[in-house]
Amino acid sequence: MGAKIVQLLASFPPAEGRECKGTILLAPAPPTPLMLPVEMAEQQKAAYSSLVLAEFVVRNVLTAPASGEREGLKDEAIRALAEDMVGGSEMGKRAWVERGMGEDILGSLGERGLAGIRGRGKGKGRALVVVGNEDLVEPKERVEREVVGRLRGEAGENGYKDGKEVVEFVVLEGVGHLLVLEGKEKLAEAIGEWIERVAEE
Repeated sequence: MGAKIVQLLASFPPAEGRECKGTILLAPAPPTPLMLPVEMAEQQKAAYSSLVLAEFVVRNVLTAPASGEREGLKDEAIRALAEDMVGGSEMGKRAWVERGMGEDILGSLGERGLAGIRGRGKGKGRALVVVGNEDLVEPKERVEREVVGRLRGEAGENGYKDGKEVVEFVVLEGVGHLLVLEGKEKLAEAIGEWIERVAEE
């Protein structure tokens, strides 16, 4: 949901005297609606109703499974996540399934499109989109097609400006939807390198 909000807000010009050099989107939901079958939507609403169900979701949906050299999240971290999920407000738990998923941000953007997400000011704005290769919530193929593809399409010149890639797409190996928890070192490296490149422009 956060990425949908960012995509909407970033479409507007920044306040006078300010400049957005670029935007970072982590495991973003596309700006288009995602309509779940009724039965699946009901399951989603109940997913955070108990610690048992919330832990199941964290282990089997939100994170990449442990395998070989990859340990996965520790049990304490999973329990803490489940407790936070169950402890959230009822309205908050239902909002994404009942409203957020179905939001058509493109319809709200109108003629502005997603251009603003690449930055304003001197026209040097860039975007970094990062996903996990084992994300079941926002699969990398869908993100590449519906977020990265749209951004690159609106950038023109095959997604390049002045010979530099306008929208960079990074896939973190062995990581699910919770990038900040599962792949924090890889994520920090990808963001740090991108910021250095943008700062030099």
